[in-house]
Amino acid sequence: MKRAKAAIAKREPPPRDKRFIGLELVARLVAMAQREGEHAFAMLYLVSYVFLLRVPSEGLPIVVGTNGDADRELALGVHSCFSFVGDDIVLKLARRKNKPHGWTGRAKCWCSKGGAHKACCPVHELGMTVARQVGSSPFAHISPGLALATLRRHLTALDVEHALTYRLHDFRRGHARDIAASGGTLYDILVAGGWSGPAFMTYMNIQELERDNRITAHERDQVLEAQLDHSDSEAEPEGE
Repeated sequence: MKRAKAAIAKREPPPRDKRFIGLELVARLVAMAQREGEHAFAMLYLVSYVFLLRVPSEGLPIVVGTNGDADRELALGVHSCFSFVGDDIVLKLARRKNKPHGWTGRAKCWCSKGGAHKACCPVHELGMTVARQVGSSPFAHISPGLALATLRRHLTALDVEHALTYRLHDFRRGHARDIAASGGTLYDILVAGGWSGPAFMTYMNIQELERDNRITAHERDQVLEAQLDHSDSEAEPEGE
């Protein structure tokens, strides 16, 4: 049995290098999709990054609600709905991998930060879709396989190195790393991504450890990477 396991392990391909689709790359992808007239993909890239989505199960089922819908119970059969609540763009999920009773994410205007933040502003970019496509399912025609193939096609056209090795989860990974790079805490990242903390550590524990400088940046990155690898084990489209 041990020899059989060892033989199987030798035949497995080497682990894929980690890829990240950060804000700057998201802005380039959105611009390219819009130039090509593929507006649904531009929106999919943006909403996936903003809300750190698992694209197949959380992004593709999205429907566009009316103002305030995210403050109400989701309609029967609706998994993901985004709408305006006040000045925020809000995404409500009926459930998430670690949140079986539902999850709500809020995003404010990013325009004051300038650059790629302005180009990817959730309120002014996604908000246009909310205003124009109420009641629609903008990604209903997009399968996970098509989303992956189109992402890789756009990355290739942008001359991104190793374009064909990127995955849909790399939006989630990229935003998590961006939060860390901008000074966000591990707690901030876990909340933004809808993760549950490791079994031995509640969110409050993490806050206390970070406040008292009892968790190093390296340890934070290790915990985050473990969460990314474990929590993102959702089946991917063929070819990933």
